[in-house]
Amino acid sequence: MQSQTKTKSSNSLFISLVSLSLLLTLITVVLSAYIRLSVNGLGCDNWPDCYGKVNLSVQHQGIDVLTNTGKTMQHSGIRTLHRLVASVLGIFVVMIAIMALRRRGVPDNTGATVPILILAITIFLSWLGYATPTPLLPAVTLGNLLGGMAMLGLLWWLSQRIAVQNSAQQIHSYHLKPSIIVGLVLLCGQIGLGAWNSAFFAGPACPELGSCSGAEWSTSAINIFTALSIDNQGKVINAGTAETIHLIHRLGAIVTAIYLLWLGFKIIACKDKLRTTAITLLSLLGLQLSLGLLSIPMQLPLLMVTAHNAIAAILLLTMINLYHLLSPPSRGAAPSRV
Repeated sequence: MQSQTKTKSSNSLFISLVSLSLLLTLITVVLSAYIRLSVNGLGCDNWPDCYGKVNLSVQHQGIDVLTNTGKTMQHSGIRTLHRLVASVLGIFVVMIAIMALRRRGVPDNTGATVPILILAITIFLSWLGYATPTPLLPAVTLGNLLGGMAMLGLLWWLSQRIAVQNSAQQIHSYHLKPSIIVGLVLLCGQIGLGAWNSAFFAGPACPELGSCSGAEWSTSAINIFTALSIDNQGKVINAGTAETIHLIHRLGAIVTAIYLLWLGFKIIACKDKLRTTAITLLSLLGLQLSLGLLSIPMQLPLLMVTAHNAIAAILLLTMINLYHLLSPPSRGAAPSRV
């Protein structure tokens, strides 16, 4: 009896840690997007001339945020909150990994693979933020953004698998699983294009909806490990390349949106448990498209573009939920594995 009570208490703590970590990761992703976009120049006073100006003298390692030096940094309050949330999250992730390893023999266990992978990403992001904080290296921006999204998605997947262990699934639309996988891949690719767009300071490169003049291909557009060049005023030099990257991001958005619209309506037509998630998907997609389209004529307001990043993260969670609903855990004597 005591053993069952102890196991139940351990399970409750594990579930709570995963849920809290999921919330903290979402907060961290949004705060990180706000800081990155503001440092790039969105919302600056002399728009658009002030966009892409990098002051190398104020680049600090991540740990400096919590010192007196950090008080002089741009958006110091947001940076401090981001660092504190990330630190608490790191502690929770370590606890989740340890508990997952200790729970390997517990019935209804989801396995330790995903928690260990989440821990590895957390360590990588911590190192990235501490050792290479410069916005002039595209690989850093890409690593931070995509790593945060991957961590968020894995925590959501883990929380979903925990919740489903003792619940009966009544899904009959398993033929949709390949289509959902394609949609998830397209969405991840589009998020990657958004990260690429941000990493090369290409946000305002195409100020009109219908055209993107000056686009020209260059191998520098895909060389993410070479630092971006700046002129004598500290402004990033990326003429031509930025327009191309931005145009590809827009084309990717069109392809992804069309596919997800088709997928959402196809799922709704099946009229089973997936329908609610499909309606959520279509609602979020409509909001995301509205934010993307409105932000261009409004000259990329900082809060609107930050919201665009946040909705992208929630869209990712929605697609993972669809995949999860069509991936029931194995039943039987053996513990279920992620």
